[in-house]
Amino acid sequence: MKKTFGYIVLTLGVLLVTGAGCPQTSVKSSATVTSPTPTEVPGDESNDKREGVMMQNGRMMIKMRDGKSEMMTTDVMLSNGTKIMLNGKVILSDGSSAMMNEGDVVDMEGRKTSRDTMMGIKTETEQTTIEEADQPFIVLGSYEDYAPEKIALAANNKVVLFFKADWCPTCRALDADINAHLSSVPTGTTILKVNYDNSTEQKKKYGVTYQHTFVQVDAQGNMIAKWTGSPTLAELIKKIK
Repeated sequence: MKKTFGYIVLTLGVLLVTGAGCPQTSVKSSATVTSPTPTEVPGDESNDKREGVMMQNGRMMIKMRDGKSEMMTTDVMLSNGTKIMLNGKVILSDGSSAMMNEGDVVDMEGRKTSRDTMMGIKTETEQTTIEEADQPFIVLGSYEDYAPEKIALAANNKVVLFFKADWCPTCRALDADINAHLSSVPTGTTILKVNYDNSTEQKKKYGVTYQHTFVQVDAQGNMIAKWTGSPTLAELIKKIK
């Protein structure tokens, strides 16, 4: 009997020491759980993909670095303060302005390059800066279709209206000669092709009575000089004042 009682006491002692049969108390860990750092969202890189703004087929286009282009849907402000409008007007930070010609390209830093840029060729020696201290905005020489707003180019450049007709043999000959020597059109000179047959108002304004007539104008459209019959681009250039 004493032996049995001793065994029971011993067993109870073991149970108390080990905690067997007692309810388990959950213990909360004091360790702080660190959430993963959120992935940083990259910024808008669209501007880095733009190479510049160009006029193509009479429309303002955004030229991308991958060679593609997108139609411009709003005015563009460059980092140097130059603003390029949807209608091709370029407004410098000092308030002066000029018009872009067909094929002209202005990069995102405000440098104007030749028409070759349209074909992916960028010649550093042909680059000029749109905004230089005390320098007017001089455009590359060009031969293009007439548009009323292009008269404004004469503010800092020379603009000549070429009244031509498709049925006129001498007009066709000069047109071919100019196109064959486009690189010879002087920088700062724009020759605008005016359709003789349907430009009644322009003919009346400048007193043009027959085709193959040239009228040099100022930025307000006032006539500076008028002449006829230049058979080649070289002869035409000699007449420009």
